[in-house]
Amino acid sequence: MTDLYSDLWSTYYAPRLSARELRQFTEASSKPLTTFLDDIIRPSAYRPDLGAYMSVSPTKNLTGRDHSIVCDLAPEDWQYQSLFTNVLKIATVNDENYNRPMFRTALGPHYIFTFEYDRDDAALSFLRQQLGWLRSPKHPLDSSIGQFVAHLRATYADFVGLNVTYSGNKSLHYHFAFSTHVIAQRAPERPSLRYGLQKAWDALAQEFQGFAALAIPASQAIDATLRQPEWYRRLPLGTRLIDKDHAFDVPAGHPVPQVVLWEHVRHTAGRGATQSIFNPADFTRTDIPNNRKGGKAAPLSFIVGSVEADHCADRLRQFYPDFPSFAGFVVERGELRAQFYNGPGDKRPSSYMSEDFGSILIQGTYLGPKPPRLPKPLGEMLAIWSEEFRQRHLAPGGRERTSIEQQFAEAATDRDAAMAAMGTVLDSLVTDPNPCHFLSAPEGISKSRTLIANTPGYLKRLENRGVTGLMMFAFSTYKLAGEKAAEFNAAHPTPRFGQRYKAIVLKSWSRLYSEACEALGVAEITLEKALELGAPSLQTAVKLHQPEVMDRIASTFRALHRSHAGAVPILFTVHDVAHEWVKDSASRLMLSPAYWDATLSPKVQRAMAREDTKLAILIHDEVSKDNLVRIDRAEARAWVDDLAAMPHPEGGRKKLWPKGAPMTRLLEGYQAFAKLNPPPEGLTFDEAVAIREVPAGGWDEITTKDSGEYGVKATAHHADWKDIYGEEVGKDWSIHVRAWPTTSASKVLILTTEAVPTAIIRRIGKPWFVTELDTPEIARDVVETRPSREVIGRNLPTLVREARKEHLAETGRPLIGIGNKMSHVVQTQTHHTAKGSNAYIGQDIVQTIALLPPEEYGRLEALNAWCGRDDLIRLSHLDQFNQTAGRNLGFRAPRTGPKPAHILLINRRLFDALTPLLTFARYEMRERVSPRVQKAGRTDAKAAVAVRPMMSGKERLAALRQALAA
Repeated sequence: MTDLYSDLWSTYYAPRLSARELRQFTEASSKPLTTFLDDIIRPSAYRPDLGAYMSVSPTKNLTGRDHSIVCDLAPEDWQYQSLFTNVLKIATVNDENYNRPMFRTALGPHYIFTFEYDRDDAALSFLRQQLGWLRSPKHPLDSSIGQFVAHLRATYADFVGLNVTYSGNKSLHYHFAFSTHVIAQRAPERPSLRYGLQKAWDALAQEFQGFAALAIPASQAIDATLRQPEWYRRLPLGTRLIDKDHAFDVPAGHPVPQVVLWEHVRHTAGRGATQSIFNPADFTRTDIPNNRKGGKAAPLSFIVGSVEADHCADRLRQFYPDFPSFAGFVVERGELRAQFYNGPGDKRPSSYMSEDFGSILIQGTYLGPKPPRLPKPLGEMLAIWSEEFRQRHLAPGGRERTSIEQQFAEAATDRDAAMAAMGTVLDSLVTDPNPCHFLSAPEGISKSRTLIANTPGYLKRLENRGVTGLMMFAFSTYKLAGEKAAEFNAAHPTPRFGQRYKAIVLKSWSRLYSEACEALGVAEITLEKALELGAPSLQTAVKLHQPEVMDRIASTFRALHRSHAGAVPILFTVHDVAHEWVKDSASRLMLSPAYWDATLSPKVQRAMAREDTKLAILIHDEVSKDNLVRIDRAEARAWVDDLAAMPHPEGGRKKLWPKGAPMTRLLEGYQAFAKLNPPPEGLTFDEAVAIREVPAGGWDEITTKDSGEYGVKATAHHADWKDIYGEEVGKDWSIHVRAWPTTSASKVLILTTEAVPTAIIRRIGKPWFVTELDTPEIARDVVETRPSREVIGRNLPTLVREARKEHLAETGRPLIGIGNKMSHVVQTQTHHTAKGSNAYIGQDIVQTIALLPPEEYGRLEALNAWCGRDDLIRLSHLDQFNQTAGRNLGFRAPRTGPKPAHILLINRRLFDALTPLLTFARYEMRERVSPRVQKAGRTDAKAAVAVRPMMSGKERLAALRQALAA
């Protein structure tokens, strides 16, 4: 084809470019690449059958960015256009969103991500570097940009191709086309479509910016305006009419072709590509406003006194720093307006800007220069600024961060910064006068390590305030308590503040009794045996019948005392010991030397032991929902109430089961009553005692409802089918808030990484101060996610073995399994035993998440009803996911080199249900796109639309001259 622009290239471009750079333009002009335009853009440009189109225009000033041009655009007329958008919903001038294309974002067969570098300084030199990316001696995919395309093809099953179009001035437009078939299937309802597309743009831009072969200078940043789906971008093979200063000094009014300098389009996925660029969670968010409310572009609910309104006001003041100056927002006749003062003498704002306009309507006297226009109408700008605020200032779920949470979110820009900021937060919470603090923070962010390092300082500050006592750290297992105690002693080898500090591991009496019996080779006395022996308690029976065991326990405590002689003991123990501390448990009292002093009376022994062992600070790590509340079925409580009301067979006022009676007497009463009245399933003696200990008025009664957390109810497939989850609806439950958290110590700090305990504490309210930390500035690590309906309890061992075999064949590395119902599978731990462990750092992991057992589902539905929520079942799954993914990713991932593999096998029904809440996931669940989905998404470009061939060179030149003359 004849190059119509040979004179343009030789006159204006040849003096600034090398011969091979100039040849890139001349060859692109004489041999146009048309596949991207013909296969990707034109088939979707006007689809009245779908109510969608792509705005195409020769100018940025097309009103409404509507379909008036593209609907009548003949194939030969495309070259006269300059700009295009992504797919939008068709609107007419009478539609309320006609002038707000941002609210008309639609999902077409493809989505085009466009990148541009448009800095004025050093623009030409960087353009020449980019031209170098496109060149290769042989195959186009050997070029630098081709290597990036090869990477995308090998990674993303929905990647279709790249088109690099010259903007007509000093930049290139990189148009990356991705098929939308995966997101269309995974998220059929897309309440946050625009947000999801923006987040995908961010992810791709980050990959592009950091791709080694491109060597993009740190000073160069991609133009973020093209992040918006409705923003105009340069049309391949279109024409630009120069209207401003030009990098190659092409005069104003001269046409410049938007030639295609590089192109690669393939509609089949690359071999091994299993990911999608689109994250379904971003498309199903409901906490980011993306639709108009009340017929207005900006949600009016944020206007009156809200922090979002304050943010928008600040942005308007930045845009109008002088007069007219922003005065405030008002709503008049259902329309939002921004009011402005004309000058310093104004007492009332007279000028205003309506939400449909981007300019100020001057009212009254104003003598200054014409004020600038907003880039978009006020309503659109407010929606953009509101979304900007929410993304920056709102935590997952749309909750506004507190000042300390916001400071942490802004400071945590990388791992080291996050850990330093964590120290600041912990220091603030521990030294705060409020006695009860609850902290939720990411896994592996060194919460306990920071607290260990600062323990002497914390105790000294409390001492200065008159608070004395011991400090206790409580963990989920003795193994973890032992590891942390060793870490403490390594961190504090020398005295501080004139004192030494020594960590000791404190075990429960029952644990010490078991260990002593094993060491001495004697059988343990059970509570039933103590009853037979006539002892009122197990401890009394041991004292009377196994004195050698009690002596061994006493020697254990004496050794414990010697181990920290002359030092301040810091207790490291397990949750149960901490929970029983306020009840004067044997573990607590025996810790005191006074307890073993035979010269003291029992009453004095007890009083002194209590005083010796009072806690100044309790740090409770990884709290669970059951640590905070009791959740019991109503029938279990009713059975215990009946037992408690039963008179004693001896008559009189005695009860069969009096509160506070010796344990053996309670066991005797329980057994007698249970013979005639079998207890409800699962109600053991210990559970019955725990229910009996709850004080009168200490229960909340609730009835479960169907929260719909697992999606639409399944239907029967056979006659004996049961809706195991539906059967949990309409059940009566009783919930009791445990007392230990507020009564154990002068200062209690509870730590968690989970959302469910946090929701419970928020429901409890006072005296708790809750701090939830997230790290929006740190990119989330990716977990390869494999949803399947085969992920159910009985299949988990087989699925894990298959995943291991496949992973070993592909990488040569083993997979460590973490999941429930796989106890017999080697190299596999449960989620609970893996919780909090550092043993998986650097290891490849496969974790499994299946649907809950009905009993646990019912307990969480009870919590939903109690908390007034409908998401705690799903959040419990995400808590489990976060915990296990945090074993080898996030803050536990290696600082350099590739991250360990992490594979998630999850039930498909559950994964679909979790999708709207995946903003609560600290790690990105990136679904592996199955071959079936890939096949379903393949398109036949030739059959999509009948495309007329391009005009000949003479026809193009004649038509172009005619168009320019007009």
